[in-house]
Amino acid sequence: MHPCLDISNIQRLPAGIRRYAEAAVQDSFKFESMLALTLRYDKLPDAQRLLVLPVLYHALDECNIPTSLDLAETQRHALKRQIFVVLKCFQGMGTSIARGVAPKDATPEIWPRILAWVLFLDGLWEQIPAFYVDGGQEVVLLRVLGIIAEYADPAFFQDLLDKSELFVLVGSLWRRLTFKQYSDSLTRGEAPFPYLSDLLVVIPLERIRDIANARVNVDLVIHKTFESILAGAGTLSTLAEMLVISISRTATEPHLYLRGQNQRSCLSEPIPDVITMIGALYVFGHLMCFGNSIEPSFAHHLLAAGVIPALVAAIRAEAFEPDAGVPTDTTFDHSTLPVLRRWRLLGPSWVFIFLSKLITEPGLDHRWMIVEALDAGLLHSLICLCVNTKLMQDASAVSTSIINENDVLGPGCFSDHTDKVKRLLGLTLPAYSFYYSVLAALRDAFIDVYALRSDLDEYLSQIFDPELLHVWHLLRHHVNQLFTIAEYKSSDSAVTRFRACDNLACNKLLPRTQLKQCSQCLDTLYCGLACQRADWRSSHRERCKLLAPRNLEYRHLFIRPDLSFFRALMTCSFSQYRYSLSLSLARFRQMHGTPFHEIYIHFTFLNVTERPQLKIVDLASDEATRIRELFTDVIDRVRESEGRMQLHVLDVACGPQDEDDSDSNGDPQDHDNRISMPMPLRFASNQYFSRLNHLVECNVVQPMVEPLYFAEIQRITDEMGGWVY
Repeated sequence: MHPCLDISNIQRLPAGIRRYAEAAVQDSFKFESMLALTLRYDKLPDAQRLLVLPVLYHALDECNIPTSLDLAETQRHALKRQIFVVLKCFQGMGTSIARGVAPKDATPEIWPRILAWVLFLDGLWEQIPAFYVDGGQEVVLLRVLGIIAEYADPAFFQDLLDKSELFVLVGSLWRRLTFKQYSDSLTRGEAPFPYLSDLLVVIPLERIRDIANARVNVDLVIHKTFESILAGAGTLSTLAEMLVISISRTATEPHLYLRGQNQRSCLSEPIPDVITMIGALYVFGHLMCFGNSIEPSFAHHLLAAGVIPALVAAIRAEAFEPDAGVPTDTTFDHSTLPVLRRWRLLGPSWVFIFLSKLITEPGLDHRWMIVEALDAGLLHSLICLCVNTKLMQDASAVSTSIINENDVLGPGCFSDHTDKVKRLLGLTLPAYSFYYSVLAALRDAFIDVYALRSDLDEYLSQIFDPELLHVWHLLRHHVNQLFTIAEYKSSDSAVTRFRACDNLACNKLLPRTQLKQCSQCLDTLYCGLACQRADWRSSHRERCKLLAPRNLEYRHLFIRPDLSFFRALMTCSFSQYRYSLSLSLARFRQMHGTPFHEIYIHFTFLNVTERPQLKIVDLASDEATRIRELFTDVIDRVRESEGRMQLHVLDVACGPQDEDDSDSNGDPQDHDNRISMPMPLRFASNQYFSRLNHLVECNVVQPMVEPLYFAEIQRITDEMGGWVY
């Protein structure tokens, strides 16, 4: 036994405290003596704490762990009192180890007894959740586990990592804490998530540096830690829910972490300071990145748990006001404010990095994720992040004695935030905007952001760099244009012989034959010359230049991915068709249970303009009859173009595709296995026929795996994007 754990050490205590120590040793189950001793323990000087440590160790050694949980009511009451004593001993031992009172070489002797009780309590509260001792019971266990991991000597810590038992317990405790109701520890003033953050990532990574073996594989350690936490959590979906709930509570309940809060738990630990709380966001974002790299399917579980709104809310809550969460009491050391501000941005920074990675994850439906993020306030969060980045870059009061250039919180940590913001903002550019849902969410997000303050444009010019500001205004301008067009195209008047004047200030509904067509782009109709001139001065001049068939400038814009919103501007006229196709395809797969390698796509070209060069489907055939019945209004529109348009039909089919598939006999069951979308195309130039024939030759007639299928759909729609009317 280590000398510091010798029970005879209590004889050197002062008489007052020695009386309680001797009574506790004589009867470890004497609740009053142990309670009086542990309550006085925090107020003792370090020298006397070391002398009391054998009493705490003896109590753990003498308290017998029940072998059965089938206990009578009186036995349960006695067990609760015993567990309370054990928890108070945990607190005392943890404080002694953390303050360096207990020698490090004594930890291996203390750990087996602590581990045995933690395993028992974890199993007890797992089987009997109603076995309630105190609101802070799980937090005490997390606290002592964290102290053991942080202050143990390197050899003992390496042994803990190899056995992985510590982090299995952490995962189990974390799961139970996360799904606890608010009536439990959270309302009693406890703040468990910062303790979790220390245990989950910070402590393992920091302690790895202390391990003597410099050849340790950090990735392997992280992998083992994650697998151990997963074993304690149960499943990937449960772990994903735990992360989402932890992020939400950490970001949206800052009052739990402020100093000076009244704590009603008898086992209350000192609440971590604000910097530790904000660091929890950093850790949870870090852990999501680890999990996603170790288990590729983890991203899908996170999405199902609602991670995107939680991430956006965390960014917004922690980055919105740079001084939010700073205690207002007079004892707060405001000299640490620059450090605090950097921590405030560091947490959202990692959450932001994971959000951007998640939205760009291959194989995921980015459109609905972007809509979800926009609805949760993504634009607000981007502005908040830029505001804090600007504050960090302009903060001149940061002392080099507090923050080093090479520190994780150093000035270089935030140098690329503008690029991150620009990249995520670029994801919302209308590369996806032909989907009406994204347009609507973007439009509502802009309205919401500009409702914040009347001088927002001037305010943004101070915090955005010029290039980002240009992208911001361009995005807003084109979103408004695209939304107006998409809204009109989905209206009832768009499918009748009536059409509204394209001058938005007029918007008068007239028969198409009475409207005057723009002679440059042939795309807009006006009720008179006055409306045409007014619209030309306001906005049409730019669009007309892009849409003019004889102007090839717009073709260069399609090639540049950073200007993909121009492509959306060209394809917006048929946004409802593309959106309907994606919805129909989802229903199609669900109805037939068809894997992607059995789905085929091809184009059918229907000649309604009497141009024999492209007459692929005979007007008298059953296929032409089916198309005319499905798309009567579209065919009428093509006929009214007086030879300037051609009707194409995009077909998605299921099952084997024969050579004469396009000449179907009209069997209703065959039609159920096909999705057809009309795509009226303009004759843009003399190169039209050659490009069209090239596209026809590239029809898909062989089974494809899912990624190739999406790639082919994207290629065809992108090629046709420059031709649509």
